[in-house]
Amino acid sequence: MKTKNSPRKREAIAFPEAPKIPMLISFRLNEEQAQSLAMAAAQANLSSHQMAHDLVLKSLWQQKTGEDDDSKMARVLARQIFELREELALVTEKLLAHAGKISEADAAQWVDANMKPDPEGREFR
Repeated sequence: MKTKNSPRKREAIAFPEAPKIPMLISFRLNEEQAQSLAMAAAQANLSSHQMAHDLVLKSLWQQKTGEDDDSKMARVLARQIFELREELALVTEKLLAHAGKISEADAAQWVDANMKPDPEGREFR
């Protein structure tokens, strides 16, 4: 026996619609929140609208990746410094050895003791 679903039942099991793109989002801030936003925007030389937009996108990025922009930038910068130190150590080793003052083995030993970056990135010598 077939039964008809009532309109109320159909509404209850309906799936949410996909968001329309582009999506307009608006919300109200209380006075304290509005002042905080205005001060942050002024410091960044942005409009309050642009600052709110940037903050929402930054929050979404943090949720998605678990990492904020500052942490990502710090990680990238640390890696670049590590690579630069490795290159500097190699160049120093070659210059010492080819200047004829010390052997290649002694140059490599000196560089390892004095210039090689910590592979874990914990500290620099």
